[in-house]
Order: sequence, then structure tokens, then C-alpha cells
Amino acid sequence: MQAMKLAVALHRELETDLSHQVDVYAAIERLGIAIAFLPFTNLSGAYLPPAERTGGLTGITINSRHPRSRQRFSAAHELAHYLRDGIPVEDVQTEFFPRAQGAAGEREFVAEAFASWFLMPRQLVMRYVKRLEIGKNPGPEQVYSLSLAFGTSYSATANHLVGLGILDIRQFRRLSEIAPKWIKSQLAIHGPTDSWGDVWRIDRRGDAEQVTPRPGDEIVVALEEIPSTGYTWQLARPPRGMSLLDSTFELPAGTDANSEEVFGAAGTRFVVLRAEEPGRESLELIKKHPWEPHGEVVDRFRLEILIQTRQEGFVTAPTG
Repeated sequence: MQAMKLAVALHRELETDLSHQVDVYAAIERLGIAIAFLPFTNLSGAYLPPAERTGGLTGITINSRHPRSRQRFSAAHELAHYLRDGIPVEDVQTEFFPRAQGAAGEREFVAEAFASWFLMPRQLVMRYVKRLEIGKNPGPEQVYSLSLAFGTSYSATANHLVGLGILDIRQFRRLSEIAPKWIKSQLAIHGPTDSWGDVWRIDRRGDAEQVTPRPGDEIVVALEEIPSTGYTWQLARPPRGMSLLDSTFELPAGTDANSEEVFGAAGTRFVVLRAEEPGRESLELIKKHPWEPHGEVVDRFRLEILIQTRQEGFVTAPTG
């Protein structure tokens, strides 16, 4: 409860926009804290209060070798130490919940809980649960999709959903046995370029949403299409910072393509892209006759894409 109240209070102070992923680094910067991403061997992160050796700066350091989701959690964890503790703290582990023995001490327990509540505030979680039409005890692909939306790990997201009453313990244990690598293999068409990469599967419910891939991630937009109408989904313009890998149509599994019942049947258009260059792009798909360049557009789908760069070195250094 203490950690949740602390997170809520900070969001109010910073007037955080809770309609999409929480930018923990922007929050740290607004508080006048320096951030550095360094290639630690044994540390997840550290909090350094103002001291002579830091040149009077308050600092947070994050392991540059860790996956993005863990870096974000570590940043929020160290932010809790800034808010509560006045001593230097070095953290070997900032996501304690996978370990049977739990958090090491009250200070670390609160920092862990704060990180969850700060990155996954109830308002944001319930918005996505409603938007994605997620019910009680969601499956692995739904929890993975939520983890991408929040910028948190699959296990951290599942753990937090238990606290919110969206998952029960039995389902949480089932999900804990499923590796994110397997989930990504079920969602991917081609797959990301490396093992840390993610697969963003977006359907109609994601219209006008913002996604935050990194270079190498795969984005799969799946939209309903009825071939007999002649209208197909296509890119309104070539996307910047991304490459188009595929645009294919599939009938529902088990459908006989030669059956007369196929006429008028709906299937799915899969538009597959790969994020390549950091930057912001408004992706738009339009539904029209492909043989009519200036023909009527009967439907549109938009997606805000913020391709994030990998953080390394000194990112922010407050002055003044």
C-alpha cells in the first residue's frame, strides 16, 4: 500500500499522461536526476545521492546490457530509493518476484512494489484491459501484449496482474511455466532479428494506439478483409524507419479455399513490418480497390509508432 501511494503521488506531482506507456526516464529527468547506462557485470542498477564524488549530482545508473523491460523496471526501482532513501544503494536484482525467497528486506520490497505501481498504474492497466477486451485470467499471449504496452517484462506484468485481481494464483503459475520466447514464436510471421526482440501483434482494437518497438522488432497488423468485395488493406504511403516484409491474406483455419461457401467469407490481411531506425512514424493503412489509385477509401487504420533507440552512456546530466 505504501508503494502504491508513493507511485500515485508522484504521478500526480508530475501530471503523468496515463493514457499510454509511462516514460520513466522522462520522470527521472524532470526530477533533476542524472541517468547513465553502463555495462555492469553484476549490478542491475544503483542510486547515488548527491556527494562529492558525484559532483553534487543525484544519479541513477542502469545496466546497459539488460533487456529494455528490465532496464525500465530498474530505473523505477532506483527512483523509489531516491524518493525514500538518503544513502547509496547498489542493486544486484531489481525484479525479485521470480525468486522463491522474495524481496531482500523492507527497503527493497517497497522499491520493487513501487516500480510495478509506477510503470503499471491501475488506470493504465484497466484502460488496456478494456481496450483489448481482456477478461479474468488472460492467457499468455494477452499478458505478453500487456507487457509490451506497459514496457515491462512478461513475468513482472503477470505478477502485477495478480495484485490487481485480474489473475489468480493458479493461472499465474501456469503462465510462469511458459517462456516469452515460445509466445513470440506463436505470434511472429518472420520473427524479430534477435532473441531480445519483440513481436507486436496489433488488430482492430489497436486503432490509433501507440506502440514502442526497438530496431529489429516485428510488427504484425492483422485486419479483417473480405476478398469478394475487391477491397484490400494497403499502406497509405511507404513507412519511414520500417521495412515492409509481407502483406498476405489468410482464410480462417480449416476453411476449404475451393468451397462455394468461401465467396463472401471474411479472412485476415496480415501486414508485416520490421522496425529499423529510431524515430516516430504515423502508420496508416487504407482499405480500397487496389486497381483504382484514386478510388474510394472505405476504411482506415492508424498506428502511432515510436521506435526507441538502445540507451548507452550518460543520457541526462542536469545543469544549473
